[in-house]
Amino acid sequence: MPYSTVHIGQIEGGRALNIEPAECVLKMEFRHLSEAPARQLLSEIEGIAKRVSNSFPNAKPITVNQINA
Repeated sequence: MPYSTVHIGQIEGGRALNIEPAECVLKMEFRHLSEAPARQLLSEIEGIAKRVSNSFPNAKPITVNQINA
């Protein structure tokens, strides 16, 4: 494949449609080209998560956990 891909395979959170969940978990997979180092990609994702978290200071912060590389 001539380009990097991202896939959100699972989304977990909430108990009912009319109740705001306390937590939501997205499980994503990135398949990147060798020209895009994995560490750089992870750093960019963490930066985006931090910027979004800073925009909502009263919410639980977004965390990024790397499972595999």
